Amino acid sequence: MATSLHRLVQNVAWNLETLSPTESSLYSDAFERIDRFQVTPETARSRTFSVLWQDSDPPDPEGVQDIAERWAEHGLQLEVYYRVGQSGLGWEDAQLVILQDRHDIIKSLRDTANFDGYDPDNTSTDIGLVSRNVAEDVLDIENEGLWILRQRWRCCVREAE
Repeated sequence: MATSLHRLVQNVAWNLETLSPTESSLYSDAFERIDRFQVTPETARSRTFSVLWQDSDPPDPEGVQDIAERWAEHGLQLEVYYRVGQSGLGWEDAQLVILQDRHDIIKSLRDTANFDGYDPDNTSTDIGLVSRNVAEDVLDIENEGLWILRQRWRCCVREAE
């Protein structure tokens, strides 16, 4: 059985993969999850992304006996990659696409309607998500060909065990 944290990561990825980007006139590709270790300026494609677990707060030292009161807070980092320059988006177009994607991602992941489910076969499964908020987001220009939108999310989940 998957842990709450594992399903939380799957939920973020699944929600992005099903997201229809608002800005599609400049770049029409959908979001696609990839292996973070496969990303290079030569292989990255715009709107590819990865979800990485960053940290978790330590459990309650007193130990909560009531299962309904057990919860954990986890930090996730979402990285969305964009090709810019040769064979990619132009500088100004890239900024427009990234800013709109940023808005779409935050709107989707904050929406409590998207707190359940983690893949197409389990769309209504309760994964225990209580809240999900952006802690930080930044645009990193790795080099002239690869830009990365990095978002840190703080997520509170109920822990069944």
